[in-house]
Amino acid sequence: MRGSRRVFAAFLAVAVIVFGAWRSEGQTFQHPGVLVSRAQLDYVKVMVAAHTEPFYSAFLKAQQSNIGLLTYQPVGPPSDGFIKCGPTSNPNIGCSNADNDSSAAYLQSLLWYITGNQQYANNAITLLNLYGHNLKGYSTGSTYSNAPLQAAWDGEKWPRAAEIIRYSNAGWADSDITAFKNMLNTAILPRIINGSTSNGNWEISMIEALIGIGVFNDDPTTFNTGVTYWKQRIPAYFYYHTDGGQPVPAPRGTADWYGQTVYNASVDGISQETCRDFGHAQYGISGALDAAETASIQGVDLYNDVASNARNRLTAALEFNAYYLMGNPVPSYVCGGTVTLQVYPTDEIGYNEYHNRLGIDLPLTLQYLQNTIRQLSNPTEYHIMVYETLSHGGDASSLQPFLIRTPASSASVHAGDSTTFTINVVPGSDPTPSVSFDVAGLPPGVTSSFSPATVTGAGATTLTLFAGGGTTPGVYPITVTGTGATSTFSLPLSLTVNSATANYSINASPSAITNVAGDTANFTVTFSTANNYLGNVTLSVAGGLPPGAKATFSPPAVGSGSPISTLSIATLRTTAPGAYPITISATDGSTTRSTTAVLVINSLSNACIQQLGNSWINGTIPTQTSTFSAEWDATPSMALNNSNVGLSLGPQAAFTGLAISGRFNPTGQIDARNGVAFAAAVNLNYAAGVKYHFRAAVNVPAKTYSIYVTPAGDGEITIGTDFAFRSEQASVASLDHWDAISQVGTVALCNLVIDTPPTQGTAQLQTTATLLPLGDGSYQAIVTVKNNGTGTAQSVALTSATLGGAPGSITSMALGDIQPGASAIATVAFPSSAGAPGSAAVERYTGTYTGGSFGGSFRITLPVN
Repeated sequence: MRGSRRVFAAFLAVAVIVFGAWRSEGQTFQHPGVLVSRAQLDYVKVMVAAHTEPFYSAFLKAQQSNIGLLTYQPVGPPSDGFIKCGPTSNPNIGCSNADNDSSAAYLQSLLWYITGNQQYANNAITLLNLYGHNLKGYSTGSTYSNAPLQAAWDGEKWPRAAEIIRYSNAGWADSDITAFKNMLNTAILPRIINGSTSNGNWEISMIEALIGIGVFNDDPTTFNTGVTYWKQRIPAYFYYHTDGGQPVPAPRGTADWYGQTVYNASVDGISQETCRDFGHAQYGISGALDAAETASIQGVDLYNDVASNARNRLTAALEFNAYYLMGNPVPSYVCGGTVTLQVYPTDEIGYNEYHNRLGIDLPLTLQYLQNTIRQLSNPTEYHIMVYETLSHGGDASSLQPFLIRTPASSASVHAGDSTTFTINVVPGSDPTPSVSFDVAGLPPGVTSSFSPATVTGAGATTLTLFAGGGTTPGVYPITVTGTGATSTFSLPLSLTVNSATANYSINASPSAITNVAGDTANFTVTFSTANNYLGNVTLSVAGGLPPGAKATFSPPAVGSGSPISTLSIATLRTTAPGAYPITISATDGSTTRSTTAVLVINSLSNACIQQLGNSWINGTIPTQTSTFSAEWDATPSMALNNSNVGLSLGPQAAFTGLAISGRFNPTGQIDARNGVAFAAAVNLNYAAGVKYHFRAAVNVPAKTYSIYVTPAGDGEITIGTDFAFRSEQASVASLDHWDAISQVGTVALCNLVIDTPPTQGTAQLQTTATLLPLGDGSYQAIVTVKNNGTGTAQSVALTSATLGGAPGSITSMALGDIQPGASAIATVAFPSSAGAPGSAAVERYTGTYTGGSFGGSFRITLPVN
């Protein structure tokens, strides 16, 4: 190993003479200085605090991404310390884990710097130490031919994270830093130090890794190696017409341009791998730009290197890629007219350098970034590219002394009333700006005041606007200006003035949805106006959500021009059954209106999961220790679905936990698990959109079951008789859960019923109800029927409901069997004719069950909305 390094050092000495020295042994590296400088990090922190785009949206996505979660769980290298990667990462022993872990380390480091949340730093440190102390190297040989490339990918990202953590007082111990530096030198560097004769993206990733490792390890030799390779490889990877009729030869190996034959100005920016596919071409441009950014931080300008004609090559490549990735026609002189497109989240770093810093017009790149890259839900490619919009969506050189922002850019007010804006001051290049305020554009009759009049440092003022009684209704653009010692900052806002009698309301439909825990319920929220109301309102859920449930509105605001929004409520699979009155609120900044909708979480016997997808859903069933039957309806969305419905002991998140399971298999047939494998007595093909009724006769003591399927409009067909419980569950003594997943396509899963011999004894049913007012004057009742007896109440049905003499509409009359101590829930809609809010009324319910009837009546005061 030492001998090979001495030989390479001799080569480098020659290279330095030819290309010019870039960093001498005595020069000092700038830290943090791998991909993001301290100035850039500080700038991004301010932009996020000021909710400035495109940074803020990228920040929110980063926090919710799989690698940005505070609860991220690292995997680490394989137990023997060697990552083993074959062609296209097959075999994949530690390769994807390293991609994810190194990407997470970098993103968690960014989030630590931006937020100051120590947990992000701790997560990054855990990852850095996991690999710093345990990664020994990358196995080689024909089986593991991707070893150099995987080492390069890892070497690109680990130094980014390590630089931020090491130089931000995050609490990374010196001994751990030493171990990490040693890992870079002994595990990664030997695989990349000699470059590559393979496709150009390999060596470009190695180049970025060499430059980053050189910075982190304060190693000019390694850094200069990367710079030398960059100047050699970039002219050979990105064509520019000054090269003539052929591309520049590769510095190592022989480059394959994958059938490209035309070389002139019409294809400026085409890369060595463009005709292979745009994904690999983007690996090349991403690594080239990343390496140039790190070098730039260290005072070496590769972006504009004259000898390699870098500026022309890279700006042409940015525009070339953007043009075709936006779906424009491909002419015959580009790859013979046929290309393979792949969008990867890159180009922000190049646009920031060439446009934001140097002022070069790159219109296609900007359009591509705005319309494609910045719209990605998780802009991470994991090998190289990680949230470039967050780190380089703008440049630190544009940072102003201060910024002002407001949580809401618009507000409404009625004539004769007032409204407010909160104006936040975010310090920029001046840590303690003193800012005074003014507002322009107010209509006649509206007066303003700021409290306080001046803010020093980070803080806020409240702008109060009072609209006199004679103010003309309308929508008015206004501007708040903050003035500091050396600069001003203007904030455009919108003020809507309504007449004193203008009004609005919201309504939710349906008024109640019955769902299963773990599913999503969608309510339609409708906005209505009265007396020429102007403006939009922002929607929110003010209360009533089940614990852990998430509510989202699409869109989040409604108005006369767009009066409909969809409220989606996603519950956890552990959400307790019950009725949850959801209060939906709307506000225009000065007035608030609300309505109520009911979410009923029931057992699957009374509901459906309409789109069961690729995540496990579970529910409880009465504990079964003997013989019983289970029945359910399932409708696949595709003819080649891949879904399982089964029963288990405890909730499951893996197929091995299912004792029994019926399946729409991936080749288009219905089968079921029999011990060690799936099987079927007949070849029964299923079709998309057709409902299939499954029936399983289960014998828990014998650990066997028989399973039958009835296609819609057909008779029952036997899939298997006396099938054995799955081998991993051969010892279970009871079953108490159902479990379901659809790995391909979706399935509508409905009416899962467990038929057990009824418990002997006396059924005693008690009825209770909760009455809620709805926005249109009608009422919604949540009716709970509980069995307080000692025996099963069979075939329970709620048959009638009245309120103040008005009949109700029962959403689900059949409640099934109710075991002793258990309950069933139904919802009932009553019309406004039941009575005025606040008046007295009698509420009555009656029902039947096998062998008896039940009912209840209550004197109530009708609720007020």
